[in-house]
Amino acid sequence: MGKTVANKTMKTLVDALNAVRDHHTGGYTFINETGPDRKYTYAEVVLRTERLAAWFAAQGFEKGERVALILPDPEDFVFSFLACLRIGVVAVPMYPPINLGRLDVYLKTSSHILQSAGARAIVTRAQVRRVLGTLLDSVSSLREIVTLEEMPAAGAALACPERNVRPEDLAFLQFTSGSTSQPKGVALTHANLVANITLLMEKGLEIREGDVAVSWLPLYHDMGLIGFVLAPLCDAIPVIYLPPLLFLKKPVRWLRAMSDHKATIAFAPNFAYGLCTARVREEEMAGLDLSAWRVAGCGAEPIRAETLR
Repeated sequence: MGKTVANKTMKTLVDALNAVRDHHTGGYTFINETGPDRKYTYAEVVLRTERLAAWFAAQGFEKGERVALILPDPEDFVFSFLACLRIGVVAVPMYPPINLGRLDVYLKTSSHILQSAGARAIVTRAQVRRVLGTLLDSVSSLREIVTLEEMPAAGAALACPERNVRPEDLAFLQFTSGSTSQPKGVALTHANLVANITLLMEKGLEIREGDVAVSWLPLYHDMGLIGFVLAPLCDAIPVIYLPPLLFLKKPVRWLRAMSDHKATIAFAPNFAYGLCTARVREEEMAGLDLSAWRVAGCGAEPIRAETLR
């Protein structure tokens, strides 16, 4: 088993960011369906996170305030979430509007989550904001909807404030999916997450030098967010992200990403493995090399032995 940042030095997720400040390798890679992939070393992740955190602070986001993130793009979401952590803002990850045919249901559920969380603001993109405008009237705590397009150019960078984030402070609010009842919020502190990640990485995955993770999982659920954003950050493991919709359209892209990057760790619900067996054609598998894949996680829904076989 290789080095582990988590168990030795980390008390909060801000400590995790500070620990990788000088790591000029690894980091996050975002696969782009229509253009070049976007790659960031962990040192670059920290710099971009702090620039965005400084802008959030300039918007008046205070430590302990709840801010909802409704961001379809994985890159937008990851950096906005880390920026909230950096300055002690309590992020509220929310799924973006996908099916506009059921917009009324989406807005009703979103209003419930925002009201329950006591959200002070929403961070989104301009295109999504047009759909969310009515929430300002239905959620009493909501003061504004901020779009990332409003952020000034790199030349107008602000200083990132230090806010003494402590282990007992809330890191974010994770809401349940709402499949059986109204979504319910789970309050997760930095200490909760550090304990969970340490056990996951050391005891569960037995993380080691050379590990690489690949994920298409939605980042507003805990498997994608804790498992493939926060846990890799704590051990400076490279992660490659695919947009969830790209996986659903072309499941082979998940396998191709694992092959190209010699991935050792990938997780998914049962249905994703079933989708690969049903929709990846023989000719698409030409040249695939999954020999580095040592941990194939499966969970979050009933697991079928037939699918695993």
